Amino acid sequence: MVVTGHKREEIEVNLTVWFNLSFSGHIIDKEELSFDMESLSNKIFYVFNPEFSSDMFISLKTGLEHLRNVDWILYHFVDQPHLPERFYYQFVQQIDLAFDWIQPIYQKKKGHPVLFNWKVAEAIRLASKNPH
Repeated sequence: MVVTGHKREEIEVNLTVWFNLSFSGHIIDKEELSFDMESLSNKIFYVFNPEFSSDMFISLKTGLEHLRNVDWILYHFVDQPHLPERFYYQFVQQIDLAFDWIQPIYQKKKGHPVLFNWKVAEAIRLASKNPH
């Protein structure tokens, strides 16, 4: 799922074009992937956040309202630099049921994407729209 807001149409068109080029092998070499990107494309959908100008927490809440019955969620910004596929495999291999979220650290700075479990997702869904 991709939560959109500002420039919704532009983002949806550009991502659709990117995915279509990727699936056809123009951007990503299919031989290097360990999964079928075409099956992934059928699972991608867009959710519009009408309150996009307020803050990113509202976008996160909006997205989580459309996700149910999942164990873990990868919270990732669309405009982040490209990370290699192996990063994601290594990242999800760190899932440990003793922890509720996993966050990468680079040069002692916490970063993104973030993995969090259903308990964190539910707490975010129930949180006030203004957590401050």
